[in-house]
Amino acid sequence: MRRLSRWLSAGLLAVAPALAADITLSKTLAGPALSVRGQWATSQPLVFRGPPEGRIQQTRWFYRLNGPIPAGFQAQLCRGTVCIALDSGRGNTGYFTDAPVSGSFRFSFRVLSGEAIRPQLRVISAGVTISYRQRSAAGQQSAPVKAGATTAVTSGQPF
Repeated sequence: MRRLSRWLSAGLLAVAPALAADITLSKTLAGPALSVRGQWATSQPLVFRGPPEGRIQQTRWFYRLNGPIPAGFQAQLCRGTVCIALDSGRGNTGYFTDAPVSGSFRFSFRVLSGEAIRPQLRVISAGVTISYRQRSAAGQQSAPVKAGATTAVTSGQPF
């Protein structure tokens, strides 16, 4: 019986990481109006709360304007003092990989040059979704569920 108990315990421990799932959190908000050329307009913070041992695996974002994107438009996603330039209205990045889950993101937008800014230009929605895993007591992280998944920056570069 003792032998069977050890075998079952060892078997369950070997399977446990494979049964673990990524946890996903999302936050969305209405963004700021853009009215002054060259000046950053910053969103309210998107605050995430998670366990102290939770570490970000992947970060996805989106933003949507109330009209066409004007020439000279720039967007950033920031966490603390680190900002990455966003090259499109949606994408994902591994830049924040292994950062603690708890913390806040914010968006910054501006129109640097080009055509005149329409008076009503506004970010009508913006959002961030993070996927994370909790670290075990030994500080080891379980393997990702999806085979072949990467956390490399696929869109969005340090600004």
